[in-house]
Formats: sequence, structure tokens, C-alpha cells
Amino acid sequence: MAQGNAAVYVPGWRQGLGLLTLFTMLLSTWGATRGVKNDAEEIECCPENSGKECNLPDCPSGQYCAWAGEEIGPPVCKPIPPLPACGPTVTAELVIKKLTDAGFKSGKSLKDPYDCTPKPCGDLPQLGPMTAMPEPQQQQDGSIVQRFLFASFKGSFQDGHLPDGRPWWRLENSLKTIVSDALGGDTTAAVEITSGEGEESGVEINATISAPPEGTCKVV
Repeated sequence: MAQGNAAVYVPGWRQGLGLLTLFTMLLSTWGATRGVKNDAEEIECCPENSGKECNLPDCPSGQYCAWAGEEIGPPVCKPIPPLPACGPTVTAELVIKKLTDAGFKSGKSLKDPYDCTPKPCGDLPQLGPMTAMPEPQQQQDGSIVQRFLFASFKGSFQDGHLPDGRPWWRLENSLKTIVSDALGGDTTAAVEITSGEGEESGVEINATISAPPEGTCKVV
């Protein structure tokens, strides 16, 4: 019987070769994608108003410096998202309704927008119960001023610190956050906080509420 140079047949070799090729392609794609993602996440940056102590380069075009807070991680560059739709026009009536619905009431202490331990803790609770929240007042420039009175507060904001030693600006930032959240966020209103002496005792903190700045949201 004549014998040719026939190839040796190994059952399943074609299937095995196909699986090996597919695995190699998937591994290469995963490695490339993973590398790009890590590079993007590692671009640290200087948040707005960070001061001269931060000398990192600006974010690439089409990105901004995002910072959730020191408890979350360092500031990193993120793609600029499309503008969201603007919220409803802010009026004095809307302000008092939204704040009341969010739990701003006389006789109650305000809560921070974050949790902390061990209890009691936090910044806003150090003000004590809110003794009054007068009706918001419309200003000539269109902004609205909402006053918060804390007559039982025993500290002094003028030294720049809370009774427990934490900086006063942290309290103002917390109040700004919860007021903004109650109104609907940055797309509804811009909020600025100022502190002053109470009429008779304690401290008075004012929230100046105005329309969102241009570029924050899209009017629809």
C-alpha cells in the first residue's frame, strides 16, 4: 500500500487554535483599554481657587478638574459633561417652600451634608437649634437673601473657628451645600454664604440666592 506524506490529524486542534487566538485578542484589547483608563484617572490637577501651593498643569482641552473632597481622593481631570437643563426661576416663594420641605425649621438643628462619627459630631450642629428663619427678601439686583438666626450659639465666628476648632469656612460650605441641594442644585440657583453677628446674641448666617451663572446650565 502506498504511503503519502499525509499530515497527522489531532482531534480538536483547529478548535484549540481558534480559542487560543481569541484569548490572545481579548487579552490584548483588555490591556490596551486598561492602560488608557489608568492614564486618564492618574491626571491629577489643581481645583479652582486652590492657591499657589498647587502647581500642577491645567487639564487637557475638553476636561475640567473635579474634586469630590479630601475624604474621597485627589482632584483629577474629568471630561466636561454636556450642559443640563436649567431649573425653574427662583422666587422668594419657591425658596421658603423648598427650604421648609427640606427640613429647615425653627427649633431644629441643621444637619451636615455628610456623615461623621463618633456622635455627636459635625459642623452645622455646633450652631445649636435655629431660632428663626425670616421670610426671604428679594433684592434690587434680582437676588434673594435668606437669613438663618442662631441666637443660642455661644462661639465666635470672627476668630475663624468653630467651638471644636474646625475652620468656620467648613460650616459655611456645609450650609451652602444643603441650601443648594434643597433648591435643586447648581442648575437652579447660585448660593453664597456670609456670616455676621446676631441681632441680640449668637450668629446670623445669610444665604444670597441668585440665578445660575452663564455656562452652568442650558435654558429650555
